[in-house]
Amino acid sequence: MRGHRAALGLVLAASGSPALAEVSDKIPTLTGLWGWAAGFTLAALLLALWRPAAGLLMLPLAVLWAWGGHDMVSDAHLGPAILAEQGEAYVRAVYGSAAVGVVGPLLAVALAVLLRRRLASAA
Repeated sequence: MRGHRAALGLVLAASGSPALAEVSDKIPTLTGLWGWAAGFTLAALLLALWRPAAGLLMLPLAVLWAWGGHDMVSDAHLGPAILAEQGEAYVRAVYGSAAVGVVGPLLAVALAVLLRRRLASAA
């Protein structure tokens, strides 16, 4: 009886080992990271062409998404595992896509405002 408990304890301890846990299948792909950034920018542009202030509605979502990426790679448990499996380039891509995802909607709104002004002055 005692041996069974010891064996069960060893199996449970080994199955919870970080060496057996993979994070790469649970985190966004590079395409997914950059796709979200492009999606926020495109949505902001389309909304800003309708109403410039509406394009700014994408900004809080983009900031939350960027914060989620930062939280993912800076987590005490996930961060080292992501760094070990994906490498430094993935962490740079997380921060780069987060920057594009936040700055892109701002630039899209500015572009839409300039386009509206140019069309208004031409008419």
